[in-house]
Amino acid sequence: MSQNQRAQSQQQLASEWEKLDTEELVTIWKKNDRTQYTDDAFVIIGDLLASRIMLLPPQEEPLWEYTQMNLPNFWDRVKIQALDQKVVVTSKNLLREYTEEYEYSELRPKVIRGKTGESEWTNLGWIVLILFLISSLTLGNLINFSVNRILILVLGCFAVITFSLRLVKYDYVWFYTDKNEFAFSMKLSGPNRELGEDIIKYITGKISQAHSLGRPQ
Repeated sequence: MSQNQRAQSQQQLASEWEKLDTEELVTIWKKNDRTQYTDDAFVIIGDLLASRIMLLPPQEEPLWEYTQMNLPNFWDRVKIQALDQKVVVTSKNLLREYTEEYEYSELRPKVIRGKTGESEWTNLGWIVLILFLISSLTLGNLINFSVNRILILVLGCFAVITFSLRLVKYDYVWFYTDKNEFAFSMKLSGPNRELGEDIIKYITGKISQAHSLGRPQ
């Protein structure tokens, strides 16, 4: 987006926000929900409120939230919340649910970016392949029945598909602790990519700030 396009976009946003009354703007400003509104929106809201009231009210702890799905890992749903003082990572799937918290001072400022496939597809592929082999052996005598033949064919095709999905690569960003231990990762894909990049920028900024404050003068 060029500077002119960005300026036009901000002017359009400002005209839309200007239609809201002061009470609504104050509520949005105080809640400080970055999952619903962009940084540009909060800049515009702040400017509008500054022109309407004497003093801007304090904002709540900013909330950035990013959710990513990992289908082969038992439909794993990972939610990453970047708060003012820490990052909260919640993972929930069909088998387990857990939450980990990291203070920004515990994390390494430098992140690692790369592309990788989801290894869980391979694990799922082996499970389906074993089911395919068992079905072929146990239903061998009944192979003339069309239902059994279709079942074995479906399992065989599904095994091939799951192994193939392992080859699909996604953009990932890996975070590590200051002890070089893996902390968490973010998968950037589809419509969540822009939000993910904003959260990564927020988190790395908080990490750098925490480390600079803890550095001896």
